[in-house]
Amino acid sequence: MMLLLWIAITLGAILAGPVAFHVLVPFGRVKLAAFVARRAVPWLGQDRDGRAALAAAMALHRRRVIAVDLVAWVEARIGEAQPLAGAGGLMRAARGDGDGARALLASVAWLAPGWSPSPAAAVAHEWLAAEAASRGDWALVRDLPGPNTATGAFLRLVAARRLGEPVPDARLRAAWRRARRRDALRPLLDTAPARAPAAPPSPPPDTSPYRTAAAPDDPVAVALRAHAETIAAPTAERVRAAARAWDRALADPGLASLAAARAAALGARPDGFSAFARAVVDDLAVAALAAGGAAHAHHEDDRADGIASSGVAKGVRDRLLADVEAGADAMVRRVRDGRRLAAVDEWRELVDLRLRHARVVALGDELTRHLVFPTIHAAACPLAVAMWNAAFAWLLAEAEAAAHEGLAAHERRNVACAERL
Repeated sequence: MMLLLWIAITLGAILAGPVAFHVLVPFGRVKLAAFVARRAVPWLGQDRDGRAALAAAMALHRRRVIAVDLVAWVEARIGEAQPLAGAGGLMRAARGDGDGARALLASVAWLAPGWSPSPAAAVAHEWLAAEAASRGDWALVRDLPGPNTATGAFLRLVAARRLGEPVPDARLRAAWRRARRRDALRPLLDTAPARAPAAPPSPPPDTSPYRTAAAPDDPVAVALRAHAETIAAPTAERVRAAARAWDRALADPGLASLAAARAAALGARPDGFSAFARAVVDDLAVAALAAGGAAHAHHEDDRADGIASSGVAKGVRDRLLADVEAGADAMVRRVRDGRRLAAVDEWRELVDLRLRHARVVALGDELTRHLVFPTIHAAACPLAVAMWNAAFAWLLAEAEAAAHEGLAAHERRNVACAERL
């Protein structure tokens, strides 16, 4: 009798996971899916509450009509759970926070397999792929890392075809039949022959007021034109071109003499030319950050001797470092004061810090990376302890990359302790 009871309990626990995610979630049974998923023994590991929150969030997204009290109930479950990025990302998507959802769901890939259950990894990958497809970013859809789910495989084939790669119709249709929610994916089932991407549209005609027939080679006129175009629509190429143009203009001794004479005539401060140069550099540094942050600083030729080029690279670096330090200081003060947030919000805080740090790493400056890591470590390590050590693997990898052997040894011990839990 006891053996039969044990077999029944074991089978129920084994089947609880598939029933929750493949039966109750598609029918939108929010509370029942959470209850059953929490009892799925093979999937529970350390994060029973997190898996229940994920099942509830997935079921909520399948409902045609969503009641406000049901949303509050799911958010309460997520707040009680450990930092399960999949559930938190889905709820941010439901509230229209695309950037927050994208950051949280992408962070699932940072976790070791033991910390990232297969349902969470599948949800994150499929949502990111579908969101990228909705924006037409087919290269991201094709190259997005993640579990090889049926829906993800279909989206990758669609992306490959849209990018001009040969994908047989039979293979595409077979992948579509294996995918979930085929009705929603049917519009992507393009049976036309694979074709190369369309050529980009030609640029609009140049209507800038800063290029005149009277002075096409005037360094100041050229620099002003490049500056205006860069501020209006910043790109890495425009930032570099504007910085080089200003290098030529600011190096002209005639411009400095003219500025000094004009300042004397107006009774203005004699250092007005230097203030003007700093304002130019500040504008271009802000534009460089809007264009991707580290793009300008990657070009050694641009940092050589010019006032603007070297100043933009320094301005980008200083702003990125200040951004990291501000985020880290806020985390340290909050933890020191004992102010706790919901687990998903603390995880979002760590995700934000990691993204800020990634922009600093993208500068390619090993000394800067070495100097900034202790600030990152001081902020992230206490939070990692509070979140079941889920960030220690990243801290270890970054400590080794930043050549901090002492902190790396500390994180090796943390990772070893986390693996024994």
